[in-house]
Amino acid sequence: MRPTGTKQQLEIRRRVAMALLDAGWGIRQVARQVKASPGSVCRWRDTRAQQGEAGLTAKRHPGSKPKLNAVQRRQLLVLLSQGARAHGWHNELWTLKRIVALIERHFGTLYCPSGGTHLRRDTVIPQWFQASKAAAASDGHAVHC
Repeated sequence: MRPTGTKQQLEIRRRVAMALLDAGWGIRQVARQVKASPGSVCRWRDTRAQQGEAGLTAKRHPGSKPKLNAVQRRQLLVLLSQGARAHGWHNELWTLKRIVALIERHFGTLYCPSGGTHLRRDTVIPQWFQASKAAAASDGHAVHC
């Protein structure tokens, strides 16, 4: 179970634990003081011994694996550039709901609308989407997100 606190707070906790060990405290005393298990304190000590102080730094969580690979994301851009009408919608507006439906239809991959938001944010779609918004705004039509 992950302890409470931000990754920075947990990093500080690890560094405090190492400082207490360096000051001569025992592993169980340190564990009680920083509210961690003795096993965690030993793991932090061993990590520091192997990797130095850098081993104690907070690490960014990599997130989940993308549902579409790089080739599929490039194919998606080609499909989007064909316009919404080419894929059966009555106008050229690309909404996240439509993009999610297009992905499911062409790649068999399910996204919820929030997943579509992540896809738009995390891939090369932002540049295309911004250009599409600008074109729609100059044309007097809205692009719904």
